[in-house]
Amino acid sequence: MTSLHRIGANLNCFTYRFDEALLDGFREIYTDQISPYLDRPEQRALYGGGYTKSGDFNAHGQSYYYTSYGTNPLLWVSSNSWQTYQQFERVFALFDFHDEIKERLDCDAMVRLYCGFFVVGDRADDETFHVDYRPGGNAYTFLTPLFPIDPTHGNLLYKDEKGTTQTYRYKTGEAVIFGDQFEHGTQPYRQSDKTRVLFSLQLGTDKIEYWDILKQTIASQSRFLVLPCGHQRGHCQCLDPLQTSGQAADGSRQVTTVEAMGVAAHHFRSGNLPEARQLCQRVLQLEPVHPFALRMLATIAYKEGEFNTTIDFITRSFVADPDNAQAHTNLGHAYQALGNRDEAKICFQKAIDLAALL
Repeated sequence: MTSLHRIGANLNCFTYRFDEALLDGFREIYTDQISPYLDRPEQRALYGGGYTKSGDFNAHGQSYYYTSYGTNPLLWVSSNSWQTYQQFERVFALFDFHDEIKERLDCDAMVRLYCGFFVVGDRADDETFHVDYRPGGNAYTFLTPLFPIDPTHGNLLYKDEKGTTQTYRYKTGEAVIFGDQFEHGTQPYRQSDKTRVLFSLQLGTDKIEYWDILKQTIASQSRFLVLPCGHQRGHCQCLDPLQTSGQAADGSRQVTTVEAMGVAAHHFRSGNLPEARQLCQRVLQLEPVHPFALRMLATIAYKEGEFNTTIDFITRSFVADPDNAQAHTNLGHAYQALGNRDEAKICFQKAIDLAALL
């Protein structure tokens, strides 16, 4: 029996009906663990958008990480440890779409869960159309409302095969599952007293060779991530293009990321910012959240007066290195340059607190 139903001709997007009781445990998790943190008065600014925000928190012994979708007022709260990841993995295993999804992917043995999220927001200023995966990414996003959608909330907008904007209306007990080249966004809606909460999974191929495509869009969305091979990011040697030296096909010696960043630092100290920037960008092509490269790009952006770009680079660096006191100080200076004294004060205090721990 077919469980996936395509929403439009030639679109890589499907609806999937399931027993909504499967998510009862996640409703409890959100109510007992996530909501109490996000709804604190001092955290309400997280919903405001305007700049990239990220951080982590613990609740009831579980670890979570949050990041905004760029400067948009939308938070992605993800598993930040094996323990929290396994909560998502257990419900993922109960869905009966695996065989049908696998037929649409290039897999060795199974459909892999990369990460799980709560997608949280109380407004949307514009559609921000985008795709979740580059062509050939061999991955899908599973998205469904965790609680009934309020009439004031925005639904899912998408482009059909003619490029016309269509609307998919969220329903509890039904998910929308979409892959590469599916252009979509959030239907704009005004700030609401009720938070819209979606449940989301990132899933796809178990072949590590597709990571080069996948990492372009999913690498910075969560700190904890399971790679296609099944290993935790940062604890895997299946794909190690920059960690070891060797011989390239033309006989020249390949350099490591450490060597590349050493050369970049030399160019930076010499005032050769274009060369430093180019080397950092090459490193990020292979390691999208390399903290040293991101912090150097942030410093270059600050020197050039690009303070919003500075904030974006530093915030992305926190995915891999959240406790770097100097980075929090530099973030404070960027906010200060933009006239945002409140955020600058928070950053400077965070830097002081971290330095005190050393």
